[in-house]
Amino acid sequence: MPDTAGPGNAVAGLAFMVAFGEAFNIVSALNSSPWTAENFGGDPAKEASVRKWVHQSIGICAALGTVGSVMTRSWAPLIGTMAIGAVARLALRAVSRLPG
Repeated sequence: MPDTAGPGNAVAGLAFMVAFGEAFNIVSALNSSPWTAENFGGDPAKEASVRKWVHQSIGICAALGTVGSVMTRSWAPLIGTMAIGAVARLALRAVSRLPG
């Protein structure tokens, strides 16, 4: 493996971790847990609401990552915030399991 331990890579790594953490906070603030989403029951209005908030979270995370990437001149913040897509996917999967 090549030596990539330069200060620029360390900063990019830190920017990635901070961006991912902040994206997780955004998703947590705008959405309930996947467990809660799974337990809404078969209410189409509640399912639509969960999907709306998950999509808004993804949009806000994309904006955060884009601004962070422009400011740091690194892809790391954008990649970090978009990695939260895996967490958002959990919420969408939970909603798809709703009965009805």
